[in-house]
Amino acid sequence: MSAKSPRILLRCIAAVVAGFALLCSAVWGEAPVSSPRVLTAQWQQQFSAQLTGLDLTWAGQTVALSVAPFTTDGESYVHVYDLTGRELWTAERRRKILSVSLSYDGQYTAVGLTDFSIAFFAKDGELLWERKSVGIPALSPPGNTVVAFNVGIASPPNLFGNPLLEVFPQDGNKSWSLHRKGRVWRSIVSDQSDLLVGLWSDEVLLIDRHYRTTWQRLLPKEIMALAISPQDAQYFAIGVGVLKPIVYFYERTGRLVWERELPLGVTDLSLARQGEFLLSYGNTIRGQHLALYRRSGEMEWTYHLEAPATESSKAVIVPDYPLIVAGIQRDERYYLQGFALTGRLLWIAPLPEPIFDFRVSRDGRYIAAATERTLFFFDTQPVNGPKAELQQ
Repeated sequence: MSAKSPRILLRCIAAVVAGFALLCSAVWGEAPVSSPRVLTAQWQQQFSAQLTGLDLTWAGQTVALSVAPFTTDGESYVHVYDLTGRELWTAERRRKILSVSLSYDGQYTAVGLTDFSIAFFAKDGELLWERKSVGIPALSPPGNTVVAFNVGIASPPNLFGNPLLEVFPQDGNKSWSLHRKGRVWRSIVSDQSDLLVGLWSDEVLLIDRHYRTTWQRLLPKEIMALAISPQDAQYFAIGVGVLKPIVYFYERTGRLVWERELPLGVTDLSLARQGEFLLSYGNTIRGQHLALYRRSGEMEWTYHLEAPATESSKAVIVPDYPLIVAGIQRDERYYLQGFALTGRLLWIAPLPEPIFDFRVSRDGRYIAAATERTLFFFDTQPVNGPKAELQQ
């Protein structure tokens, strides 16, 4: 495991010093902390290949990532680490790995390959099965089943259309599939194994845990983002539109609770439990924009940077702790930032390169963040007491 080099450390320190004035000048519903804590990675791992996938277990005890060569030639790998940075196991595939998905408890790992096949591994790295499927896999929480979403057409259409998704239990024998015309553009699996699927045709389907389509709607604009409330799965949200973005907030029954125009754009959505809060994030030509809404539709606060980030990012509401984590770019500097639900800035975690992706444990303590070639692992808990500062 590689240690952080002095050069990277100096870049991070310079980024913090230069960025403080900008960070503290943001306009929120509540004045930000004048000196937020600065997080440094507990450990990091650098790779010679490109990171293509990242995932973290609910408790943050296990992190998995996939790496692949920049060209089509060469081997791809999946690496699995514990929270101390110790590598638990690694596996090699001959075809390029496009994504990785961990089960919520770390018992299983699934990877998706360029030939639309899925490889399914046990906790110790043993390959349990490999199946040809339709696309990118996601592990469904309760039963650790694999749901593969067709994000590209794997086979010619037939009378029933293309398979939009396929479901594989732990034994690898396909148990269900959905055939429709088109392909999947956005998708999310709830904590209860519900599927919210947005198609390229601008149609959205809500499929319950028994694989019944309980709601579907053809929306008038492009589907940009989806979200389902964690744990209870009683609310879902859809962000649509590029030129005139709108967010729709629904009850699980499909009843529209409210809708709101988002003139600054929406590229990602996140919901709190029981739909108590909805967070929208936009990274468009209009800049980077965060907005937090209550379940009633009342806006709590907004935050806006006029310059867009060069890489797409996201923002999430942590399911089991009152915390928001967002990926932010200021000029040529990159940060993860932690906010209270009031909008108050609690901490920042500088990164030396654009953020490819990040994952947060359900209690908000651990964060795995990936740049193009490096994995960083953060512990947000203060050393002077268990989460004392985060509770201010």
